[in-house]
Amino acid sequence: MSRQRAPKAGGQCAGDARLSDPGSALAAAPTRRDLIVQRALAASPTRRDFLVTGALAAGALWAGALAPGSARAAVTGAAGETGATGSPGVATVSSAAGVARAVRVAGAVVGLATDPRRPAERTVDQALVASLLDSALARALGTSSGLEALRSLVRPSDTVGLKINCLAGRGLSTHVELVTALIALLVKVGVPTSQIIVWDRADRDLVRARYAIVRGGLGPYFYGTNDDFENEPIEAGSVAGCLSKILTRKVSVVINLPVLKDHDLAGISGTLKSFYGAIHNPNKYHDHGCSPYIADLNAHPLVRGKLRLTVFDALTPQCEGGPAFVPEYAWPRGLVFATTDPVAADAVAYRLIAEQRRAVGLESLAKAERAPLWLALAALRGLGVADPALIREVGV
Repeated sequence: MSRQRAPKAGGQCAGDARLSDPGSALAAAPTRRDLIVQRALAASPTRRDFLVTGALAAGALWAGALAPGSARAAVTGAAGETGATGSPGVATVSSAAGVARAVRVAGAVVGLATDPRRPAERTVDQALVASLLDSALARALGTSSGLEALRSLVRPSDTVGLKINCLAGRGLSTHVELVTALIALLVKVGVPTSQIIVWDRADRDLVRARYAIVRGGLGPYFYGTNDDFENEPIEAGSVAGCLSKILTRKVSVVINLPVLKDHDLAGISGTLKSFYGAIHNPNKYHDHGCSPYIADLNAHPLVRGKLRLTVFDALTPQCEGGPAFVPEYAWPRGLVFATTDPVAADAVAYRLIAEQRRAVGLESLAKAERAPLWLALAALRGLGVADPALIREVGV
């Protein structure tokens, strides 16, 4: 049976009454195809698991269950893009406006950078974190520096939203040092500080994670959505809710900075799950291990269309007890990894959590009945690459 958590109150949305209509997407249950694909994901994140899932997905496609073009979406990029070039897994694509950015092709590249000190000596140092970020970005994009990597993804005219994860408070939130280092690179790219917004669900969460709320002045700005959601809900498959106006109206590009941690229902909490912090009613989408809800929410154009990069904070991750901070299960990993593929980012996160759980004698997430089954569905929806054989980790 799926474990369930008591619902928490969501934010305000004028469309709540309409969402309670049984005919709306809010009432939609996972489809039979979704449940079959979910069950195909086995005990550990191996290539065999994703091959089995892929075979079932192919059968569903043959039967007409998948939307036309969904498989192509992962390799063609946005409409109007031409001139794809680049290394395996990442292509630099020029749009009609002449802006180059990275998109996924047949595989994915994840750049990793690890603190070279022994685990017992690892502390979060600003200069070291900046160095790790620079290396991870350069390896992910195949460039000579992190600055060059960002220049291929962001232009000075963009308003960039840095989506952080602060729910667990100071012990298990996106480190201020990592955000500071990324802001410094964005400024070097030419993005004005007045066009940088660091955000999460609520002001109180940022404060608990050591961020000062800044809404005025020349920026960068730090604040939460609070109750400032759109009045009208979006519908994305099994998900219906009102999105944060920060996402819909204020930013043109999102860089996601999730924390590496397990999750008591979703298995892991990573880049895709992080967007539960951008919808007013996330409490409604935790059944069935958050699947297919995580995949469906991230497939919405306002989410997938703005997400440009994931930078994973794995400096002091946690393998059990999440999403709350449980110090005895945290460890000094000293890792930052980055990629333009959000599914590949979460696939790597799953591997890292699984490895640590084995190392400390914990049962697998599958045995705990919380394997991240939504990963395979996210790949089916064209959001990225879940098969480990198609993910090239640079810097391991």
